[in-house]
Amino acid sequence: MKNLAAAMAEEQKYIENRFKNIKSNLLENIKPFGYNTLESYIQDKKTYIFNTWQPEVYYVDVSTLTTTLQNAIKNKQYGIFISTSDNSYAFHGNDEIDYELCEKLNVTPVELYYQGGTIIGGPNDFGIWIFTPTELQFTFYDFITGFYNILSKYISGIVINKNDFLLDNKKIMGSMSRATLNGYIWAAQFSFTDQTQLIEKLCNKKSDKVPGYIENSKLTKEQFKIEVLKWLQKLWFYVQ
Repeated sequence: MKNLAAAMAEEQKYIENRFKNIKSNLLENIKPFGYNTLESYIQDKKTYIFNTWQPEVYYVDVSTLTTTLQNAIKNKQYGIFISTSDNSYAFHGNDEIDYELCEKLNVTPVELYYQGGTIIGGPNDFGIWIFTPTELQFTFYDFITGFYNILSKYISGIVINKNDFLLDNKKIMGSMSRATLNGYIWAAQFSFTDQTQLIEKLCNKKSDKVPGYIENSKLTKEQFKIEVLKWLQKLWFYVQ
């Protein structure tokens, strides 16, 4: 008789052992729980996750965003994380940043430890992090095309340029994705305000892309958020 819960617990031990350089055989470890092939186990686990996981939406102040995301990854707290802020902020990757100037300008630095330049945002911009179980098999393409289709309903001329969206040759969205120990993250920042002045003051490394933003007369942040959450719900039902 199959015992999926016990097999999943055994897989977690297997993953932890790999990071400790302890060798083991996952298939042999889960055989006592009724699984003679990895394929049958993976299919059962995928079905279980489809039937039991419902994505939660979390609104997170940028001051606690880094800790929140780290804990979510560690504790398998899958869901949709939308950043909030009462003032301007700087998502900091591996470029240099002037912390004293940030404080002087009332800009909150947010350490996200990614490979890339500083991203400036504010209360009216839209930042989103989508953390899903690996078994759902979402990809960069799923998210980049989904968001592109939403924006294209309101705005014509958007161009996908690698991880970014350009409008009139100006960058209105930057995104990143990565696999984690427990899942897959896709994150993006959409500009709805002109941050040019702050970018010129805080970003030491000049970007090869001119900053732009989505005009509120075409689409507001709130309208966009509603569209995004509706689409993600449909996407969830589609993969089931």
